[in-house]
Amino acid sequence: MSTPVLVMFGEKDYRIIKESADELLNVIPNSKGAVARKVGHMWNMEKPKLFNDVLRAWITDNPLFEVLKMKKI
Repeated sequence: MSTPVLVMFGEKDYRIIKESADELLNVIPNSKGAVARKVGHMWNMEKPKLFNDVLRAWITDNPLFEVLKMKKI
């Protein structure tokens, strides 16, 4: 797969989600992970503006915000 992939999850997310995200990052080439700090599984509802801003930055190939910790495995 050569399509860029963004895997996003909340810092307070369930452990299985974090493990699944790590696995996705390991098996999908050209993928990046974004961890939203201080939010849980439904961070798109907890912080919708942040979620939309992150997604917009990813789609337009702009740097993701400093509030996110970028992780490439």
